[in-house]
Amino acid sequence: MEIIPKITMKTIDAQPAPRSVEVKKDLAHIYGRADRVNEGSTTYGIFHKYKGMFKAMNLETGEVFQSSNLLLPEIADSILLEGMLAAGATLGKEKTGKDAEQVGEKVKGDPVEFALCIGVIPMDSKDGTGRGYQFTAKPLFESKAADPLAAIEARLKTIPQIAAAPKAEQVKVEDHKGQKKK
Repeated sequence: MEIIPKITMKTIDAQPAPRSVEVKKDLAHIYGRADRVNEGSTTYGIFHKYKGMFKAMNLETGEVFQSSNLLLPEIADSILLEGMLAAGATLGKEKTGKDAEQVGEKVKGDPVEFALCIGVIPMDSKDGTGRGYQFTAKPLFESKAADPLAAIEARLKTIPQIAAAPKAEQVKVEDHKGQKKK
């Protein structure tokens, strides 16, 4: 696994060369927990930079990458952005040029967990971008607010002593008048 400054299709070496896509294929699995999102713009348009914990696997090479920053192709970006906004995230401003970075507020509640399969399909090279392909995105499971204890509880169930622990018995407690309660 390689730790990189940000995950993009280019930084994980999964972005096809222009007019090189001849058949539909999957390129990468990208998954993680998004805490916040910032918006910025370049000469290519508006982009969203997600902050959190992310991993990506290049499906052709098998290489795995990890980063705390993520930029997705437009179609995949719309899927994650919708989940973030539904969870109460607000957009910050991403530093571009001389502007100072204004970090977006964290998701209200728990971070958003997601897993996406990013692919490509061939397109007419006169599509306006000149790339000759279009990215595709398929959720590997429904994005949802993360339950921070769910992963720990799942791991605990695999420990034989904990999984086989007897149910706690009801304990008799005295109330404030000295009477026993059950």
